[in-house]
Amino acid sequence: MTHNVNATYDQKFAPLAWRGRGSLVYYGGLTNRTRLVKAFSYALPAVCVVFLAAANFLEAQISLKETAILGVLTCNFPLMAHALTKSYVTRMYYDADKDTFTASTYGLLTREVLHVFTPEDVEVTPTKAMTSCKVRGIPLIVHKKNFFDLEMYQKMMGYDKPHGYNISPEQEEEYLEKIRREKQEKTKK
Repeated sequence: MTHNVNATYDQKFAPLAWRGRGSLVYYGGLTNRTRLVKAFSYALPAVCVVFLAAANFLEAQISLKETAILGVLTCNFPLMAHALTKSYVTRMYYDADKDTFTASTYGLLTREVLHVFTPEDVEVTPTKAMTSCKVRGIPLIVHKKNFFDLEMYQKMMGYDKPHGYNISPEQEEEYLEKIRREKQEKTKK
């Protein structure tokens, strides 16, 4: 079962390092904003340091309160931005041959961090606004609407398999075959 969702989109947006990792199945809608927030969070401390250096050079009288505010911005804003955005998945690929997903998140210095996993590694943790999951204990935030193919979302989350029932492998295969037949009948109509 090969899924090449959108080859032109895949070629246009996939960085060269990603090619050969499968088909692009997810592109986060907040990817550019996440990158901009992180870049701003690193630019702000630089501006604060330059301001403090200029004030010191000009021998300006800066109050302790102003210095404390600049110090908090310098140290805490980048860490806070990183904490809020480190779990957001920017891109996800699916390799049908290996049955693996590769998710990309932004690291501390807006460097892409790759998470390679199988559907069995995913632990679903339901939330209201976004679909969150843990992959080998690492929380990832993905949004269902950003998947190009809903079947990939269902496969990743394990929704394509029956849950909580004590059924034999033969019964499970019969159930999956029934779903396949129903799907084929719908596509024929």
